[in-house]
Amino acid sequence: PALPPAPGLAPGPATLAWQGLALQRGGRTIRYPDAAIGPGETVAIVGPSGAGKTALLRLIAGLERPATGCIRVCGAPLDDDTADGWRARLGWLPQAPRFLDASLRANVTLGSGRDPWAALAMADAADIVAGRAGADQLRLGETGGGLSGGEARRVMLARAIHARPDVLLADEPTADLDGRTAARITEALLKLAAGGTTLVVATHDPALAARMGRVIRLEGAG
Repeated sequence: PALPPAPGLAPGPATLAWQGLALQRGGRTIRYPDAAIGPGETVAIVGPSGAGKTALLRLIAGLERPATGCIRVCGAPLDDDTADGWRARLGWLPQAPRFLDASLRANVTLGSGRDPWAALAMADAADIVAGRAGADQLRLGETGGGLSGGEARRVMLARAIHARPDVLLADEPTADLDGRTAARITEALLKLAAGGTTLVVATHDPALAARMGRVIRLEGAG
């Protein structure tokens, strides 16, 4: 998807690369292998628990600072001058769904004024609305009261899709889901990637990782 130039970033494709990256966490050092991710790629970040998968997504999003190394986005260093512009081009799918205390529609659109149905359909979540009278106005608490775990994850994915991101960062999007629901989430992610969105997924799920274009494997502390 083509978005307008973001403040502090040159216009053009959303590229991502890091080199010499390390993070201090709980008295240990997590070191990351150098990598570069081009526009439209689908990449799985895999490794044992504690290897720093979620932390890497947070570093990529500019939500944490590395102890050493450099992250470059759209050819520029990710720093105070570029972080806001970069985040404007990102979608974020957290492992634990969090919602506004507002309607399902508002939770998908976040006040954009655009229709939520295309995003719900791409996220394979249209049945959530179809199965409940007036569900688009169903009020959700912060944890998505009234939705199952799989439904909540699909609504969060619809929110990310609706934002039309250049890059989607997804943290364990199929964790704790039954096989059928995990497959639905996987197919929805691949639909988004087919439209040109770069997909970076932290996962323990070998079936999901196998569907990505390539895998970056983390070894943990070093």
